[in-house]
Amino acid sequence: MVIDMETSNVHPEPKQSSDISLKVPTDIRPLSYTDTLENNFCVSLWEILKGKCKFDVVKNEFCSVDIEVSEFDNPRNIVYVELKSRRNKYEECRSFIIGHQKMINIRDQRLLPAILVWGFTDEFYFTDYKPQFADFKPTRICGKDAVYINKYLCKRSLDNLAIHILKILRLGCEK
Repeated sequence: MVIDMETSNVHPEPKQSSDISLKVPTDIRPLSYTDTLENNFCVSLWEILKGKCKFDVVKNEFCSVDIEVSEFDNPRNIVYVELKSRRNKYEECRSFIIGHQKMINIRDQRLLPAILVWGFTDEFYFTDYKPQFADFKPTRICGKDAVYINKYLCKRSLDNLAIHILKILRLGCEK
C-alpha cells in the first residue's frame, strides 16, 4: 500500500511482539505483521522522508525488497530498500549476512538502485547494493545460502540513510 503523505488511509494494526513496543501509526500499512523491528524502521524512515518523496511498502511478500522510495514528480526514479532486522548489537558481528538468492533476485529483477539495510538493536547500517554481491561465494547458514557483506563497507544511522536516498533521487542513478 502506498504511504502517501497527502492521504490519511487507515490500515489494520499489526500483531505486536510482547517484548518490543510498536509505534506504527494507524495511517500507514505495516512492513511486516510479525516483525516489530522492521515496522519501527519503516515508520522512522517514513517520518524523516514524508513530504519529500513518495514512500511505498512493497505489496508482494515474495519481492526481494521491502520499500520503494520515488520522486513525487517522477515515479520512475526509484530507490529500493531491503531491510534485515537483527536482534543483536553491531559490535557482536564481524560481517553482515544476507540471503544469496535475494542478491541474485535484486540483480536479475533490476531492482536498482537498491540499498541494503541492517537494523541492529543499537543502530542502523546500510550500503548500496552492488551486482557483484550476487557473485559472492555463498555460505550455508541454517539450511540456506547466504553471503557476507563486510560491515566496514557500511554507513550508519537512519538520518544518513534518508540523506543518501534523497541524494540518489535528486541526482538520479544508473540502472
